[in-house]
Amino acid sequence: MKKALVLGGGIQGCCIALMLRKHGYEVNLIDKSKDILSRASLNGTGKIHLGFVFGADPFLKTGKNLLLSALYFAPYMEYLLDEKVDWEKFKSTTFNYLVAKDSMLSPDQVSAYFQTLQDLYLEHIKNENLTYLGERPERLYQKISLPVQVNPDFFQACFATEEVCIYLESFNEIIKKKIQSENISLCLNQYVTNVKRIDDGFIVDIHSSDGKTSQIKSDLVFSCLWEGNMDLDKKMGIEIKKGYNLRLKCGIITKSPVTLQELSSFTIIQGPYGDYVSYPQKKASYFSWYPSSMKGMLVDQSMPSNWDEFCDGHIPDDMKQNLVNENNLYFQQLIPALPDFETLTIRAGVIVANAHSDIYDRNSKLHERSEFPITQNDGYFSINTGKLTNAPRNTYLLEKMLGHESVNYDT
Repeated sequence: MKKALVLGGGIQGCCIALMLRKHGYEVNLIDKSKDILSRASLNGTGKIHLGFVFGADPFLKTGKNLLLSALYFAPYMEYLLDEKVDWEKFKSTTFNYLVAKDSMLSPDQVSAYFQTLQDLYLEHIKNENLTYLGERPERLYQKISLPVQVNPDFFQACFATEEVCIYLESFNEIIKKKIQSENISLCLNQYVTNVKRIDDGFIVDIHSSDGKTSQIKSDLVFSCLWEGNMDLDKKMGIEIKKGYNLRLKCGIITKSPVTLQELSSFTIIQGPYGDYVSYPQKKASYFSWYPSSMKGMLVDQSMPSNWDEFCDGHIPDDMKQNLVNENNLYFQQLIPALPDFETLTIRAGVIVANAHSDIYDRNSKLHERSEFPITQNDGYFSINTGKLTNAPRNTYLLEKMLGHESVNYDT
């Protein structure tokens, strides 16, 4: 039985571990946290992107890539889980896209871009294996009037879409249960300090949180370390492009405001604005105003230890209070009926991309996320998740690279 070592227990690492077990590998899954599916795989909105937010990509490749990944998400996850999923249990309300008055794109440009995605979508769903979280709507968007709850002084147009988030805290439990049932060895509170190539595979040095060290021998290594991939990839002979970009972004989970019961989730485009997400089944909402919630950007640098602490939930009280105050201030301008937040928790996560400048720059490469996600060097594979949406399709592409058969999702 071939041995595989998966580094990183986020959604990408979990998907790959389940895929490898399907094909008979002995799998070890390592994560530095105390549980799998934490940090970036828990702390974001859980949006299953249809591509709408990436209209500033001049080549449109990012949106097209995300659209296809979104259509793989449910069917391939169900293939990995060996069960049908009741996706309705996890969905947010559908997203409106509000075009800001000072948007980088005009409403006409937004509409033309959305129609490009719509046309491509109709081509993709000719493949009956593909769905958007179990649904196959005829249209993905339509232009509507501004919602009555938002301040019209800030917006010039609105597009209603079929896009949703999934509530990760609940959805992750299904994946955890499957991981536990598949005889996948979990090595938690442990991180990789070294990977050494030997004649018949790899020796991986492991350091645990209590100071103990150990080694694991493996035939293949799959690195899904998210913000930790850069340093290991360099060591293993993977070329790292200049502009390796890490951003620390926070979001606020609140009790659902009663006054917003009729307001659907929204993302403001095109530029450095924000998101509001409503999870009705959980009676919870998510708020993140980008200029206040983005707490740092690093280029071609390793992640600092305090960012690690923030992502693990150890956020200083003064930082929390400032986040709540600033986000509440801005969202109350956008949504006049919004009361003060009843904050449940604050979450921090790192966004990994490739760019030298932030999204304030119309020409920033952060508006583009379309590179092939897998690089390899003689048995060492590095997987760049990109967005949570991409994780299942990335795994499908890896499955094909390894020469294994699965359901044919190609269009």
